[in-house]
Amino acid sequence: MKNNTKKLVINAMLCAMCAILGSYLSIDLGILKFTFESFPILLSAYIFGPISGLAVGVIGTLVSQMARYGLDGTTVFWI
Repeated sequence: MKNNTKKLVINAMLCAMCAILGSYLSIDLGILKFTFESFPILLSAYIFGPISGLAVGVIGTLVSQMARYGLDGTTVFWI
């Protein structure tokens, strides 16, 4: 039980890092976007496996998209 709680907390922090790095600490140059949002995803996949990496990627990118552009009809496509 304690191990699952620790895994959940670490993945939640990595989701938050992914959202911050994707929405606020990125450089937009018109067509190009430079960001470090993949590092928390890769770290989670390396530590806990590909399912946790997928969860961190989907949730973190969804939060980043919602913070930057809001809910739109194309939100799912941008994730």
